[in-house]
Amino acid sequence: MAASKQGLQWVDSYKSDEELEFEALKNPTFEFTAGQKTIDLGKHTFSTTVTAPAEPLKNYTLSVTFKEAVPEWGQVLIFGSMNGWQTPSDSRTEEENVKLVNEAKLTPNADRKTWKITYDSIYADKYECKILVEYVTSTSSVSWNAIDQTVENSPFVIMQTDGDNFEYPLFEEATMDFATKLPDPSKVYDLTVEFHNSTTNPLKEGVVPALCGNFTSWKYTQMEHVTDGDYYTLKVTTAVTAVEFGIVNNNEGSTSWVGAITGEAGQSFKHSVTELKATKLVVSADFSLLGGAEKSAGTLEVK
Repeated sequence: MAASKQGLQWVDSYKSDEELEFEALKNPTFEFTAGQKTIDLGKHTFSTTVTAPAEPLKNYTLSVTFKEAVPEWGQVLIFGSMNGWQTPSDSRTEEENVKLVNEAKLTPNADRKTWKITYDSIYADKYECKILVEYVTSTSSVSWNAIDQTVENSPFVIMQTDGDNFEYPLFEEATMDFATKLPDPSKVYDLTVEFHNSTTNPLKEGVVPALCGNFTSWKYTQMEHVTDGDYYTLKVTTAVTAVEFGIVNNNEGSTSWVGAITGEAGQSFKHSVTELKATKLVVSADFSLLGGAEKSAGTLEVK
């Protein structure tokens, strides 16, 4: 059920005729005498009849059709205002996250191009959603690998006239570069990211370097301090070939990249792997800028 269908609806026409006679932001007053058990709220008449709510539609299906088949190691998920944007997060239990992922799964047809999800009941209303393509091994978390690759949500409208047993095509020619956005997990390589100081300035007190990128499922992952050379490093084995990441403060307290070290214009560092071999990415920046009030630019070198 969408938020617009829940709770008290503050609609002026629903008020009594007597209430509507008051000026804007004015309310009626009532007198109460100590000891009384009844308060007279006055006479109220209603010229507007509130219509009965429409029944939810039954067995309503949303579908997404891709131009190319989704690889066998991929699954399609939907999150949106239909469930109040309840998504997996660190604040939930593992069981709760698994449940949310399972409830968001779409089912593929034989050629894995058309994916569908059916709701037992859903109200006619305006909704927004995101369609994600994730690894089937992502059972309790998501990396927000959206098919449209934008920050905007996809709006759609369910009409009461659609009726029961209706199928709504959300996307009919969806595209995604699966080779780079969902690479074959059996083809992996070793990736090392190092964070070096471009000055002699030390880290701010309480700042702990961490990585956040598409190869960490966009989760903060603390880096290891190498005392011999005074730099920080993180080694991972990944199938991600179009690498995107930033250096963040692990003690920031959120996931908004406050004071992160990034590429130009506050954008993620990016690198495309052309050969599946051991790769080292070295970021250099002023240590003292990490964890500041704003993002700061660093330099990226491939070794």
